[in-house]
Amino acid sequence: MPTPSIDVAQQLAQMRRDYGVGLRQELAELSTWAQTAASRCDSASEWQAVRDRVHKIAGGSSTFGFIEVGQSCRVCERELDAILGGRAPAVYDGIIERLAALPELLAGAEVGPDGEYEVVESLGGAAGDVEEPLIYVLEDEPETGAHLSQILESFDYRVRLFDDSRALRATCRTQRPDALILDLHFTGADDIGGLEVGESIQVGMDKPLPMFASEQSTDFETQLRAVRAGVVGFLAQPLDPIRVTALLESHMRAHRAAPLRVLMVDDDKAMLDYHRLVLESAGFTVKTLSEPDDTLAVMEHFNPDVLVLDVRMPRCSGPELAQMVRYQPRWLQVPIMYLSAIEDANAQLEAMTKAGDDFLIKPITPNAFVASVQARARRARELSAALSRDSLTGLLKHADIKERMATALAQARRRDEPIAVVMLDIDFFKRVNDTYGHLVGDEVIRALANLLRRRLRVSDLLGRYGGEEFVVALPDCGEAKAVEIIDELRESFSQFQFSAGSESFTSSFSAGVKMPGADEDIQAVIAAADERLYAAKRAGRNCVVGHG
Repeated sequence: MPTPSIDVAQQLAQMRRDYGVGLRQELAELSTWAQTAASRCDSASEWQAVRDRVHKIAGGSSTFGFIEVGQSCRVCERELDAILGGRAPAVYDGIIERLAALPELLAGAEVGPDGEYEVVESLGGAAGDVEEPLIYVLEDEPETGAHLSQILESFDYRVRLFDDSRALRATCRTQRPDALILDLHFTGADDIGGLEVGESIQVGMDKPLPMFASEQSTDFETQLRAVRAGVVGFLAQPLDPIRVTALLESHMRAHRAAPLRVLMVDDDKAMLDYHRLVLESAGFTVKTLSEPDDTLAVMEHFNPDVLVLDVRMPRCSGPELAQMVRYQPRWLQVPIMYLSAIEDANAQLEAMTKAGDDFLIKPITPNAFVASVQARARRARELSAALSRDSLTGLLKHADIKERMATALAQARRRDEPIAVVMLDIDFFKRVNDTYGHLVGDEVIRALANLLRRRLRVSDLLGRYGGEEFVVALPDCGEAKAVEIIDELRESFSQFQFSAGSESFTSSFSAGVKMPGADEDIQAVIAAADERLYAAKRAGRNCVVGHG
């Protein structure tokens, strides 16, 4: 993920100046009201409106750095809560005095230096549109290095091969790779071994770099040193393409993960804009709503990883909205975080007992906000994956892929965009299991799953439909293009060499591609794609059938 530039801090500083202009007017209005009408006001509803107003100012002004204004408004809010809640006598003199003095607290504070805001750290795990993973390989055996590079490039990894440790270290300083593969027994001209090279590279990195060793060692001290150097896996010799890519894929999937999605609901547009910028600068995809009415509809097509709600909103409170969300079984696993200026512990506890998972208090620093939201979103996505994904392949299970495809089909129709549905089946798979055993059969299934995941887009939907059968949905893709894409994958898969003891063999798959008809639901489209799959089988297998 690209590191946010200092421009983010400059944008936040500009937001502060813009907010200060509106805040000056807001405080002037409250001050004028306090000096002219407040003493004659005995309407609870009018004072309730004032309480709502100072609550909103308390959160916004503190977030944008107008600390004294925020503190004074919080005092007013607490006192009004006590009076309106019947816990204190209706004596407003102190509140009126503070409201009248609010503009004085703003004097000289509306413009701050551009560098006042911290640059938001990109914490990872919310990858956007990035290039394929870049892997550096250190190997002094030309044949082994060329073989490993060929394996990686066949799965669309970008590879740079080094036989000089000094050149590798220099390149790492100028361009950080996504992973390193080091020959454990490498010995360069400077007599530095592979692990020593890795250790020296890690010293210069801001965060640990995933490393793999291309030789296995059973020596305890060597393995311990490898762990401390950041080695996350060993590539067993002789190199097996399927095992190599399976190991790499298990550690590199974050590169293919869609950005974490956050839906925020708050009646304060300035707060929405501020927190949206903070999250987007860290790589999140964010949608914001200033009215709660469309929350469920937006969730349906946006599918957020986490929901962030203000607590006190005019028409519908955050806890009330959270309970409506929880009425829907589909959203029971989505974390709900409250973001509010409320400091009262009892009020926070009450909100948390009503469908909430976390409570963040305004003001909160950008990095603390990013870290809190990311922790919840990541955990939710991991839990969802554990429940919805097949343990062998990491692809969506039967029921989950059908549900996602139904949503994708509805979205394609709303946007008047094409979507192609593909059914794939490994040819003669029973023969593989009978001849080489189920463990080898599992490797064939896993290899096809990894190929699909590596070569298809993040936006494409992949699922294991059952056994050796897979289903794919390609949004914004016509039938002819889909046939071309799947046929290229078929050609690549047919060239894989699988090992079973001293024997080796190849495999292939057949596929059927179908575009949805005007009135077809997802089940009908899948059935039609399945018919074309069987047409491919009848045509001799190892082919793709599109038009009926």
